[in-house]
Amino acid sequence: MNVSTDRRLMALLSLTAADALGAATEFSTPAALEQKFGGRLRSYVGGSVFGFAPGEATDDSQMVAATLLGYARQDGLGGILAALCDWAGTHPPDVGALTRSALTSGRLSGGVEAWAASHYQSAGNGGLMRIAATWLAGYSAAVLTQQSVLVTGLTHADPRCIYASVFFTAWLEALSQGETPEAAAQAALDVMDRTEARSILLGGSLFGIEDRAAFAAFGEIERAARAEVRRRVHAGLGAT
Repeated sequence: MNVSTDRRLMALLSLTAADALGAATEFSTPAALEQKFGGRLRSYVGGSVFGFAPGEATDDSQMVAATLLGYARQDGLGGILAALCDWAGTHPPDVGALTRSALTSGRLSGGVEAWAASHYQSAGNGGLMRIAATWLAGYSAAVLTQQSVLVTGLTHADPRCIYASVFFTAWLEALSQGETPEAAAQAALDVMDRTEARSILLGGSLFGIEDRAAFAAFGEIERAARAEVRRRVHAGLGAT
């Protein structure tokens, strides 16, 4: 099924609007949000810990835009990396520590190196928050999966991050084809289970000869990472 540009644009605007709406809630507990907003936030407000103005999109949307601008350069993964580095060079108010560390090197392997420097512990959401760009750019099926792995891995090489992104973009694709959220989630989990992310990262030159230890570490926890994503998906579905 060919998803129209209008539908992708609608998704982009929806993501950006929701991001801006939630900017004032970042790092707040449910109890604090209940006290401050009465349980529902219906309009753009100030109060972001990073100083975002009411209605201003955060780094989440900014990195989606940077990734799309990277695709527009038509220079492969290197173009996306360059666009993300250009974004980071504008000194945005909120850049995650892992993202900053990965982009500082300016190398395709920067995400792997930053993960290794964390002793293979860091698994933030900086890759997931921008990964909708791969679907928005028009990719589908196996190419969408490949791009999701590689674009996430530029900054977040932990398999938990990689497989969360693979799930999310496959879920977006299934939703765009008319599946219910539950059916789309199952289809996306099936895509995730079939994905050999380590091989994709190796083929994309994100793992180099000097990254053999990281390559081995990825393989050791890959299965557990898939299981963790699956558990969280099912928990989320159960809460709806």
